[in-house]
Amino acid sequence: MELEKNNLEWQNINADNLEWQDEYNVGVEIIDKAHKKLFSVVRRLNNFVNAEDNEKNKWICTEGIKFLKEYALQHFAQEEAYMRSINFVGYGEHKRQHTELKEIALPAIEKEMEENNYSFTSVQKFLGICIGWLTGHIMIYDRGITKTIAPNIDLYRMAEYNVDFGKAVAKIMNDVFTIKAQIASEHFGGKDIGEALNYELSYCNHFNQKMKALIILEDRLVLHAVGQMADTEFKKVDGVVISATEELIKMFFKQVNLLIHDPADIHTYKDLKRIENDETKEMIKNIDFHRKLLFNTELGYFVICTSNPEKQI
Repeated sequence: MELEKNNLEWQNINADNLEWQDEYNVGVEIIDKAHKKLFSVVRRLNNFVNAEDNEKNKWICTEGIKFLKEYALQHFAQEEAYMRSINFVGYGEHKRQHTELKEIALPAIEKEMEENNYSFTSVQKFLGICIGWLTGHIMIYDRGITKTIAPNIDLYRMAEYNVDFGKAVAKIMNDVFTIKAQIASEHFGGKDIGEALNYELSYCNHFNQKMKALIILEDRLVLHAVGQMADTEFKKVDGVVISATEELIKMFFKQVNLLIHDPADIHTYKDLKRIENDETKEMIKNIDFHRKLLFNTELGYFVICTSNPEKQI
């Protein structure tokens, strides 16, 4: 009886209380309504996770996570049905994104939470992945359903962007993080930009040639971006913020990777690793990056450096 009451409580969450960003609207009522509900559940879960640690809140979170998963799977089915009904050209790739989350990402993080008895850290990671994946997916894939944004990388490969790599990256940054950016320097030399999250990305092409990329995001930038997505004010870079940022970086770099390389040249993402400042400086020193761009936003700096196979040391 208590379980049924708790499930009903999650079902009746009022999404109208969510401060929704217009950029997330797809323009299809059933899809937008589901997105608002999903974010409302995530926000409430985050509030429980950050409350006083006790068994009751832990139990509520466990049931809330189960409801979130069930509702997400229901939403995916509805979204896929809508895409089929309009013969959406990007249906195959879009469905593949849903399948990867359902069959790979979610089971892996569920297993981690169960093995850790739904610990504070594991639940934070789960919520961060939800926030980052949902936001990136909406901005890149879902808005493509109604042409709110181009459904594929063609938008970034337009002639006007091909002659201006920095402009294209700024466009992708805005699409994924909903942050406007301008190039501050095309020759970033490793200068300290303050407290930041530093990430090394490894990937290779179909010749198995290894390449590296470096992405740096200033703390205040990610705190604002993830906070806006979750309709929550984050005071510090915690597990939720880090996991959300990492999901967004994956979405972001996938688009940048397609911009850099010919779509016919398949590139395989290998690893995303958070690194310390000393390791960041070593990367800049030892790798002959082909592009080293520093961007400025009203919320902080971000950096992206990419290498070519022949340039890799």
